[in-house]
Formats: sequence, structure tokens, C-alpha cells
Amino acid sequence: MRRWLLALGLLVQLASAASAQPAPAPLEAAALEAFFDGLVPEQLERSGIAGAVVVVVRGDETLFAKGYGVADRSTGRPVTADTLFRTGSISKTATAIAAMRLVEEGRLDLDRPVAEYLDFDLPMPLGPVTLRHLLTHTAGFEDSVKDLLLPPGAAVPSLRDLLAQRVPAQIHAPGSVAAYSNYGITLVGHLIERASGEPFEQHMQRVLLDPLGMRRATFVQPLPAGLASDLAEGHRAGEETPLPFEMIPWTPAGALSAAGTDMARYMSALLTAADGAPFPVGAGTLRAMTSPQHVAHAGMNAGGFAFFEENRGGRRVVGHGGATPIYSTQMSLFLDERVGLYVAFTGHGAAGSEPLRTLDRFAEQFLPTPPLAAAAPGTAADDEPVEGYYTMTRRNLTGRSELLGLLVGQVAVTRNDDGTISASSERTLAGQPRRFAPLGQGVYGEVGGTGRLAFSREADGRRVLHGDFPGFVFREAPFLQRAPVVLGLLGTAVLVMAASLVRWLAGRLRGRREGWAQFPLRLAVVLNLATVAACVWLLAILADVEGLAAFSGANDPWAYALAALAAAAVAASLASPVSAAARWRSAGWAGRAGTTLVAAACLLTAALLVRWNIASFTAWY
Repeated sequence: MRRWLLALGLLVQLASAASAQPAPAPLEAAALEAFFDGLVPEQLERSGIAGAVVVVVRGDETLFAKGYGVADRSTGRPVTADTLFRTGSISKTATAIAAMRLVEEGRLDLDRPVAEYLDFDLPMPLGPVTLRHLLTHTAGFEDSVKDLLLPPGAAVPSLRDLLAQRVPAQIHAPGSVAAYSNYGITLVGHLIERASGEPFEQHMQRVLLDPLGMRRATFVQPLPAGLASDLAEGHRAGEETPLPFEMIPWTPAGALSAAGTDMARYMSALLTAADGAPFPVGAGTLRAMTSPQHVAHAGMNAGGFAFFEENRGGRRVVGHGGATPIYSTQMSLFLDERVGLYVAFTGHGAAGSEPLRTLDRFAEQFLPTPPLAAAAPGTAADDEPVEGYYTMTRRNLTGRSELLGLLVGQVAVTRNDDGTISASSERTLAGQPRRFAPLGQGVYGEVGGTGRLAFSREADGRRVLHGDFPGFVFREAPFLQRAPVVLGLLGTAVLVMAASLVRWLAGRLRGRREGWAQFPLRLAVVLNLATVAACVWLLAILADVEGLAAFSGANDPWAYALAALAAAAVAASLASPVSAAARWRSAGWAGRAGTTLVAAACLLTAALLVRWNIASFTAWY
């Protein structure tokens, strides 16, 4: 009865929210300028980001294009609509268009194994990969942070050399599940080179950027002399000195630099191609690219060919976001309204992606949709046990990034007292948990909003969580692979080993000596703690805006040094039971129990170092 009353209360809330929807503001230049002038400067001040650009188009008309803040704090150079920003993964949409043009010309085939086009060996043990798989992020490749960013001044390798040297494992069967892949789209870029006979950057300039009039856009790195001085620079919070130019070797997946005015041309071309306006591919091909090609759940957004659905209520929206260590961007196309929004920031903000905040506020103001309605009380989905931990399919299994995935790639789903559910990955702009009520068919709608979650089951019975972004899903994690369990065990082991080390050092200071039989245990404690400290240090580096460059091939010797340290810790841990056995022969019950506990902590830590590939002699992350 209580659950029924709570659900009825939710229905009243939703009905009230729907009836309170304000009339949309007029989509015209003056209203847009007043709105963004009140929003974006506040975002910059709150987040400490230096600059941003916002562009709105309707059909072939640019309604609004304006820069905010400064492009270079050291000189005070302002951001304008002609200032260049790195677009990040929005680059993938342009790469896909060029690939589909070659499909139209018969030089590439969507369903032919890509191995037939390649000039290097690409192991695919779980099944052959096609261009269709690559464009829908369903090739099954694991993720990696290795060489995502190169050190300043480093030369960008050829796509062929990069792809051949950084081959990821195939961890999902092709076509079975989405697992967002920079490697996959970069492979598309190399297929473009193979089919066209041109370097990727040159081909993109010839078939897409120049024909669309995007004269202030390029994939070339570093930027050509005529454009370099117009880039919006990145800055650390509170610092005036610009950060170095980001060298992104995965060029087709994330290296496009473009001015806001050129992104206006790009969006207008996408929105008017169906009217017969000039475009690199035909209207039918573009329609296929922006239509569902991989549907993981019928009630959720689907993936097209490099474009993702971002549907809001009843509005059809497609687009793509972008994120580099410095830049965060978003491009969203409201298809039926023929409206496009592009926004870019030279930063991310402490609470998440500022471009998504801008998109949400823009849609609420100019293209609102009513909140999703909850199902009636008693819907079967009300009592479905969906609580638990879910692991992202975009993950690394054979390198050292699995620990990172455990920290940031798991989502906890909990049930609230009012019968709604919340997910740890879903927060409001104020940082509060979003609440989702059942809609039926395994779909949950955001209370007072347009977000959705959904659940399904795989053939083996394992539950799958689907979010609004269709580039990956989350699979239910077994108990011993849940972050709180694993990290709790590791934390306990570290505390036990640290206490043991402190006790041993204190004893040494008081003149107490132990026999050599305790040496393996003491060595295991020191080496395990040193390895854990090194891993924490690496995670701290990764969190820094320039940290990704540290995971490049230039630092492979340090990667192997970590492997040697971890391997020594594992070897010493395997010998630690010798120390425990010696204590059992000479000590009382307290000494026996303490030594056994420390040995167990060493063995547990060693097992995790092996499980996470920290002790593997590899420089793969």
C-alpha cells in the first residue's frame, strides 16, 4: 500500500511538472544573445574556464555565433566566433562522412571484412570486423589510454604505424555490444587512406572541409601557420600561461580544429542536405548515418554511423560530444526543427561537462519537452530487482587500465524510499542524484526531466544497464568484481601491511631483532606498499590536464620498471607463508595470528596486482 501511495505521489509530481512547462522562447538572434549572455559568462566564472564559443543555426541560417571569455589569458586575446577550438570526438562524424562517400563510390564496402583492405595484421579472434562494426562502435575492441596524447613537440606517427603498434584485444564478439572505440574510428581513417590513396588530412580537406567552405578548420597537427595564432588556448585554473598544443595521434577520432563559424557551416550542411544542398554524400546516405544502426534497447537511444541519438522527449536529436584533456564540446542537431547547437569550452568544469549543461539549458528555454510520465502504480517494473553494480563495456582487460575502469567505469544502481531508482552516474546540474520512475518494458524515466535508464538481460541471464548515451552499456558485475568489495579488500590489506610495517620499524628502533625467516614477509610488505603507492601516483598523474601524455611510448621504461616492482612484490608475497610458518613454530597465538593476517594481506594484494596486469611485463594501458 505504501509503495502504491508513493507511486501515486510521483504521478502527481509529474503531472504538475508537465502542466507547468513554460512557453518556449522565440528562436531568434536577440533572444539567443540575451539568453547566452546570461548563461555562458556565469559558467566560465563558476568553473574557472577561460573561454567558450556558442553557435546556433536553423537550416542554412546562422542565428547566433559568439565567443565568450579569453582565448589567451597572458595577452587578453578575446574569444570570437572565428576562434578555433579543438572539437575532440565530433571529428568522428566527419571521418564517417568521408568513409561513407567512399562506400557510395564503391571503393569501400560496409560489410566486407576490413582485414581485406589493411596492410598490417589485425588479430580478430572473436570474429571478422567490418566497416559497419567500426562506424557503430561494435567491433569489440578493448579501450586504452596508451598514446591518447603525445608529449609536446612529439611527431605524430602515420596512421598505419600507430594502428599496427597499438593493436587492442578484441574482448566482445563483433556486432554484439557497443564499446566506444577511438581505435576503431582511427582504423576507419586508415581505410580512407587505403581506398583513396591520399593521406587522411589531405583527403578530408579536399572532400569535406573545402567543399563546405570550412576554411578555418583542419585535421593537421600542429596547426598551420595561418591558423595557429587564432586557437583558443587551454589554461590551468588561475594560471595565465597557455598549456601546450595537444598532439592527438588518433587524428580521425579527435584531432579536428575548427572555428565556430565553420561549425555553423558544418551543421547547416548536415541539416539541409536532404533539401538537395551540396554535401559530400547523398541525402539517403546521410539519413542512414543519422538513423538507428545499432539498437541495444528498443526504448532507448540508438547509434548511427558515428552519430548518436540524443532524443529529448518527443524531439528527434542526433549529435556527438567531444572531450580532450583541455577542450569539451557538444554538437546537437534537432532534426525535425532543423536546428543545430554547437558549444565548445577550453575546460570541463569541476562538476562535469559544461557543454552538456549549455545544451540542457538551451533546450529547456527554446525547445522544451514535457517530462516523461511514470507508469501507473503496480507496473511489473516496479518490483524488478535492478539494484547492483554495473561495469562499462568500454574497458581495458589486457593492459593496466582495468583498475581505472574499476574506479570510474562502474555504476551503482540503488532504489529510493519512494520506489524510484537512482544511478551513481546520473546527477543533476546541482550535483544531486536524479530519480527515475518505471515506464514499463524495463525503461525508467527521469522524474521531472527527459533522461532515461533501461534494463535488459543477456542470454546468460546477466542484467544490462542502458543509459541515454548508446556508445556503450553496463553489464552487471559479479560480487567479487564490484568496486566497493574489491577496493574494500585492497584497502584493508593495505592497512594491515602498513600497520605491520610501522610495528616492525618501531621494534627495530627499540632494538628488537627478528630472524631471517621473517625477511620474505617484511620484503613483501614493503614491495606491495611501494607498488600500490606507485599505482596511486599514476592515477594522480592521469587526473592532471597534461597527464595523458605521460602514458605515451616515450615513458615505456617507467612502465617496465613498475612491472618489475610489482613482479618482485608478487614473488615476495608467494614466499611470505614461509615467514608465517616460522612464526607458528616460535610464537604464541597472538604472534601466529598477526603474522598469518599480514601474509594473507600480502597474498591478496599480489593476487590483485596479477589480476589487474600491474605485474605483467607490458607497457599497455
